[in-house]
Amino acid sequence: MAMFRTKSIPLLAGLKRPARGRFARFNIVIAILLAGWAPTILMLVVSYTSLTHTIESKILHDRQTFVQLVAHMVGDDLSRTGGVIEYYQTQPEVARIWAAPNP
Repeated sequence: MAMFRTKSIPLLAGLKRPARGRFARFNIVIAILLAGWAPTILMLVVSYTSLTHTIESKILHDRQTFVQLVAHMVGDDLSRTGGVIEYYQTQPEVARIWAAPNP
């Protein structure tokens, strides 16, 4: 048994821990923080680029839809106004008012 111990000590002598510096624990903390932050930052960049393109296309589509709705409303309003004017021009009272000396 004693012989086993003496032979194993030279093998373990090469496996000694190196002297730890003052900031050895901080190296582990920094590695853990980087491991957590790197995927988060990568996900942020990817989602930002994909969302900006999606939002821009939706904004352009919404603008186009808004312009079409406003144009439709203005068209309806103008056609309705034309219809109202035609209706009142055919009324005999309106014709009499316009034919009066001081309309």
